[in-house]
Amino acid sequence: DARMHLAFMFRDGDLGEVDSRRFLSYFKKALDEGSQRAAQFQLHQMIYGSEYFTADPGKALILINDYLSYTEDADPYYFRLKAMAEEKLEMKQESARDYEKATMLGDSESFFLLACLTCCDEQGTVIDMERFSDLMMRGQEAGSASAYLETACLLNENLFEALDDEHKAEVKSLLKDQLELSISLGDCDGAYLLGSFYEEGLYGFDKDYDLAWSWYAKGALLRSGLCYEALSRMLLEDETAPKTYDA
Repeated sequence: DARMHLAFMFRDGDLGEVDSRRFLSYFKKALDEGSQRAAQFQLHQMIYGSEYFTADPGKALILINDYLSYTEDADPYYFRLKAMAEEKLEMKQESARDYEKATMLGDSESFFLLACLTCCDEQGTVIDMERFSDLMMRGQEAGSASAYLETACLLNENLFEALDDEHKAEVKSLLKDQLELSISLGDCDGAYLLGSFYEEGLYGFDKDYDLAWSWYAKGALLRSGLCYEALSRMLLEDETAPKTYDA
């Protein structure tokens, strides 16, 4: 597993420039040595596809089921991967079952994925707010970082503008607290959302490019591609980056 994390460092440029050749070399060696982290990475890549793997969620599901059939006390993340593959294959009922099983076995991040699958429409809009909030509460109790995206997922501009000033202030405070907590627990999406709220002046947040940059930077440290893109845009296109930064 340590070798696989070295592979990630080569992939992400943590040791200098990005080195895809060394990334693949370290990854393949870690996989051959039996690294669980490498196997999980490969399965995830097979489910969604990437520059390294052609998407084949059906094959990934076969491999996961085979592994789980002879492994006792498997990492619950494998049940999350199984649910992801099933969701990709539009097996919604089976996917919901396995996300739920993953949560029962200790994979707290599956609460958010289960909520998105069962409570949202195809555009990602929450349509079952009561069940969504219930799942997010369970996730928060289990220590899930993504479960603290609850208010951000439930909120939209129309709902916010319909509130009086007192409730707007309460919602803004809850939104800020939840997103900062999600970030502290390692969720990069929280950093991107908070950065965008400051950049655009949404939901009662004062427009503040320096704070937007700061939160995007925190998200970049957590490996958020969206945050890297936002930093580049602020610097190279919008010219709203802090003056201490330049191209």
